[in-house]
Amino acid sequence: LEKTRYALKMGAEPITLRPKTDGDGTGFEFQNFTPDVIKVSDAGNVKILKAGRAVVIVSTCGDKLYQPAGATVVFEISPAKVSWDKKEMAVLKKKVQGKTQVAWNKAKGATKYEIEYSADSKFKNSKTIKVSASKDSASLKKLKAGRTYYVRTRALTEIKDARGNKKTLEGPWSSTLKIKK
Repeated sequence: LEKTRYALKMGAEPITLRPKTDGDGTGFEFQNFTPDVIKVSDAGNVKILKAGRAVVIVSTCGDKLYQPAGATVVFEISPAKVSWDKKEMAVLKKKVQGKTQVAWNKAKGATKYEIEYSADSKFKNSKTIKVSASKDSASLKKLKAGRTYYVRTRALTEIKDARGNKKTLEGPWSSTLKIKK
């Protein structure tokens, strides 16, 4: 195999696992232990279904000339980029007077969202909010009137690594939203 570890993003093009062998190159078996995250065909074509961690074992049986062989391939798929839901923000603005609310479109496979906001466009001295994946909006607190704020968000997916330790895969930041309080 060319690689045994892949770090991909949701929406990435499908890839093909191409094991190399001294034999005729046939007789490989692909065992997918996480069918909810990726789908692997008998030919080794990998399709991403959602963000998370996936493990595939590639193996071949032996014959008179060759011993059986196998390799483990690990995929870590980060969530997709989050986009702002401008229509929902207009509705929230009318419903909640005095509070600044932001809304976004949900990302497939996200377990949390991280919202970062600051008065500085480079996000120095920023504040961060984390909300569960069931939410698609958040209130920004302690904003001063008359100031401009910059907001961005990203999807997070929590997984467990091979040792069972929690790990967070971060999606890319959304475009920066400029809000005048």
